[in-house]
Amino acid sequence: TYPLDLARGVLGGQGKGSIWQVLVDAFRRGGVKALYRGATPTLLGAIPFDGIRFGVVGVLRRYPHEPESRGRAVGRSAVYGGCGGL
Repeated sequence: TYPLDLARGVLGGQGKGSIWQVLVDAFRRGGVKALYRGATPTLLGAIPFDGIRFGVVGVLRRYPHEPESRGRAVGRSAVYGGCGGL
C-alpha cells in the first residue's frame, strides 16, 4: 500500500495529474526503491502501536466471562478491539 500513500501525498501537494502518472514518474526517477522511500519511518511508528493494540486485546480476552450467544461474543470482541485502538 505504500506506493499509493506516496501518490496520495504527491497529489495532495501538487493537485494535478493522476495516481498512475505519479507512480510511473516515481518509478522512472528511482525504480522500485523510489516507490517505497519513506516506508521505514512509517513501519517503525506502526510496530509499537500495533504491538500495544494486540497486547491490550489479548489481556482483555483473558478475563473470565460467562458463556454467551454468538451475537454477544461478536459484540464483546468489537469492544475489545475498540479498547485496543484507544
